[in-house]
Amino acid sequence: MKKLLAFLLLCCSFAIANAQFNAVAVVGSDGYSVARASYNMGVPFVPGLGIVPQVSMYSRDDMDTMYKYGLGLNWQTPFLDILEIGAEGFYTPKKNDYSNYSLGAYASLDIAHFMMGVMPMDTLKIGAGVRKTFHTFYYSPDVDINETDIYTFIRGAKGGLDLGATYTKAIDYSPETGVYQPLWLDIPGLNAVYGGFLDYSLSVDAGYTYKIVRPYASYSLIKLKGFDETDDLRLGLTLKLAVVNVNGAVEWYNFSKNSGQDRERFYTLNASLGF
Repeated sequence: MKKLLAFLLLCCSFAIANAQFNAVAVVGSDGYSVARASYNMGVPFVPGLGIVPQVSMYSRDDMDTMYKYGLGLNWQTPFLDILEIGAEGFYTPKKNDYSNYSLGAYASLDIAHFMMGVMPMDTLKIGAGVRKTFHTFYYSPDVDINETDIYTFIRGAKGGLDLGATYTKAIDYSPETGVYQPLWLDIPGLNAVYGGFLDYSLSVDAGYTYKIVRPYASYSLIKLKGFDETDDLRLGLTLKLAVVNVNGAVEWYNFSKNSGQDRERFYTLNASLGF
């Protein structure tokens, strides 16, 4: 917990001079803690272009603290303002005999105005992306596994209601995963970090904003390589206070739907500041 608080304080002190800052802390049992921080910086003289540095921390009692560093680019194209394209890269330095790095790209299109009269929405974004991850396990000898994922998403809003869904599928592992399991796995729709190789995941979420309050819920089905299908439920509440958003959530992760094991519980606190 001390490492988590120190990490977030450092990120917050750095971000005071930066707009669109976001910080997330997740805690669970057995010393489990995750922290994430990012901020979106506009690029002078390039309309619609944003650069998003990111850093994350992951720790448990049974492992050394791990870090992940990332850089994202997003561009709301001025010649076609309904189109957004982006790219990102992440690097997890060697720790606990494991490291990885990944590269990805995506594109999304706001098709709300095409749906007028059929499904009137304020916004309706659809998109797709691809991500390549390179895993290294430091054994004797070292083991390298390359992973390719594709994903698609849809997000819409009408008045105070917002809805979204993301489907991710691993389409290739080279060579096959075997008995090795990575220690760091981010799954779309989840705040917590897990370990393992992803087979597929489907996350859906819904929220409703009334004045300054937005309650929301999300549910995810998750299949990891070599394991039974699992699921995750998250309930949260966001307060929107001028340029500051504060969010709290509780997340229940079922490690195996067939095992009868109690769900693991995680608590999330999220704050964002934008101008």
